[in-house]
Amino acid sequence: MHTAPAVSLMVARSRWQLITIGVLLAVGALSVGHYAVTQAQAQLQVLGMFCALLLAAGMSLLQWKRFSGGCLTWDGLHWQWAGLREGVVWHLTPVLNSPFSVLVFVRVGAGKKTWLWIDRCTDATQWRAFRRAMVFASHDIAVQDVDAVVGAPGRLA
Repeated sequence: MHTAPAVSLMVARSRWQLITIGVLLAVGALSVGHYAVTQAQAQLQVLGMFCALLLAAGMSLLQWKRFSGGCLTWDGLHWQWAGLREGVVWHLTPVLNSPFSVLVFVRVGAGKKTWLWIDRCTDATQWRAFRRAMVFASHDIAVQDVDAVVGAPGRLA
């Protein structure tokens, strides 16, 4: 077998992404609070840091809220997002791969780049098949990238 079998996975808003946003907001708030207590004369700086923290948290929560979900499909050769233009290939690179959630870096065709949090689905067999396909596809892309830089075997680059 030279390729991972086809698999489709429904992707919804990630609760782990929301938890990560909350934890980072709490750590940021504690850091700003500690700075405010230790640097009594830096009130304007503390206000600026607090505003920046709220802006970053608000933007992150808005992005999480706007995500409508969809179906990510591996056809054995390419990743595609069901419902979008046919023929648009997604390249997934796993960044954080845990048993309950995956954070992937996504390149859509030759253009847009984004991050996608994918939570474990209720069907354990489907989740394992998705993770196998994701790892296979990212390994295959890495080998192609190395071949492009180094050159084909037996040929000097």
